[in-house]
Amino acid sequence: MTLTHKELVEVLQHLEESSCEEFSLQMEGVDLLLRRKVDGAGVTPRAPQRELPCRHAEPQQAASATASAPAEQAACPPVASAAPAAGHSVAAPMSGIFYRCSSPDAPPFVEEGAEVKVGDPLGMIEVMKLFSTLYAKVPGRVVAIQVADGGSVQQGDVLMVIE
Repeated sequence: MTLTHKELVEVLQHLEESSCEEFSLQMEGVDLLLRRKVDGAGVTPRAPQRELPCRHAEPQQAASATASAPAEQAACPPVASAAPAAGHSVAAPMSGIFYRCSSPDAPPFVEEGAEVKVGDPLGMIEVMKLFSTLYAKVPGRVVAIQVADGGSVQQGDVLMVIE
């Protein structure tokens, strides 16, 4: 799969409009990492990674995998929807798929009740096979996780609440 110039510009526009601090692109020998600096946006080269942190396979692979293997229990448990709690709401900076884990067999970045510091990873959002890590902007305790792992989110949706 290749990314056209128009698609890349569209992704970068979404990134510019979001509050996302890190953006990673990995495809066919290309490994690009964009990070915002305190004083503006920055570009940082990064060594290639072997594994793309994606829970779901391509549609054709997913169909064959589900046909040949029984359903597996996810490493990240689903989260029941709850009314938003008081505190700092962590909103989705863009529309996409929210992941609580970096890979299918990894533990969630955070659980309800976990203490977080500024800069701790909270989750990831996938847009067009591109993953952006979400980081805590405030210290505190995660009191509610509003979106299940692998759930579709729209820009501005509350993902979790930190108190």
